[in-house]
Amino acid sequence: MSGAARRPPPELARILFGGDRVLLVSHVPPDGDGLGAGLALVRALRKRGKEAVFAAGGEVQRCLRFLARPGEMDTSPSGPPGPFDVAVSLDSASQERLGELGSLCRRSRHFLNIDHHAGNRRFADLNWVDGASPAVGEMVVRLLEDTGIPLTRETAVPLYVALVTDTGRFSYSNTGPAAHRTAAALLATGFDPSEITDRLYRSIPEPFLRLTGLAIGALRRDAGGLVAHVTLTPEMLRESGADPLDAGDVVTIPVSLEGVEVGVLFRPAPDGGGTKVSLRSRRWFSVSDLAARWGGGGHERAAGATLPHPRDRARATVLRALREALEAGEGEPS
Repeated sequence: MSGAARRPPPELARILFGGDRVLLVSHVPPDGDGLGAGLALVRALRKRGKEAVFAAGGEVQRCLRFLARPGEMDTSPSGPPGPFDVAVSLDSASQERLGELGSLCRRSRHFLNIDHHAGNRRFADLNWVDGASPAVGEMVVRLLEDTGIPLTRETAVPLYVALVTDTGRFSYSNTGPAAHRTAAALLATGFDPSEITDRLYRSIPEPFLRLTGLAIGALRRDAGGLVAHVTLTPEMLRESGADPLDAGDVVTIPVSLEGVEVGVLFRPAPDGGGTKVSLRSRRWFSVSDLAARWGGGGHERAAGATLPHPRDRARATVLRALREALEAGEGEPS
């Protein structure tokens, strides 16, 4: 990754902090990285007298709702009333992933794109993409530093959530010196990281635990044991009472199984139009390349796509592609 990508474009901060009305968005629904980075920028902008809001395009996961203060986040599908001087997409590789918020961004005077997906489509007027960054939250920390804006506890907490969630609690392959240096700078503002851990990982709703039990019962292996997969059905979601927004976290079950390289989760797409596929790999297989076949994307070790097929056909399609890729040795270390 070039040094130029590591630093934000000089005009990005000028445009961002030069607007009076600023909209922050992420992929729909947002994860901890997109939401945390967005709320940190909302607070930094408001501190400077700007009108700023994060648009989620709908509800967010329960474990993340503690981050937003009243008035900081809009959860309507189409976003708050425009127009805006500046719209900023965070942690989204394409405009399509912004849902209805994409057209709202396009109507803004300036449209900025800050992302760490290497396959980002550079869809905005000004794009800052750093595929070597562990999280967009880490990029926002660098942006604030370059702009001379000091970190405060109110901006550090959401940025820490962004970093912790996108590095898998500092366990994924994207966890390097930059992640730990950033964590140290954020912790220096004085918040208690154990409170964040409690909110994110030790306050699991009982219905989600029931769903994980059903998921474990549905666990299957393929490709000589290198692939493990779980299929969540509408009946399982109804029986458990789990929030569908939390269902994506079930992908950690198949990828955690001993001897597995690729874990896959199949679940109903939110709009009922097909099957959502989440892919995770552990050491060497690039799941982003596979997801791209169906119009999806992500990172080498975490990616996803939505197939316009019923679950049985979608599962057969993905598992066949995985078997063929693994048999051909695609992505194996040299």
